[in-house]
Amino acid sequence: PWHRGQASPTVARTAGSRIRRQRPRASEWRAIAQ
Repeated sequence: PWHRGQASPTVARTAGSRIRRQRPRASEWRAIAQ
């Protein structure tokens, strides 16, 4: 459920930030981390 079915949370964070082209909010980081 990260974006394209990425199993690695680390990859999802990097890919997610690139896809959004935005500076991820701390709250979003916490939600993603969880």
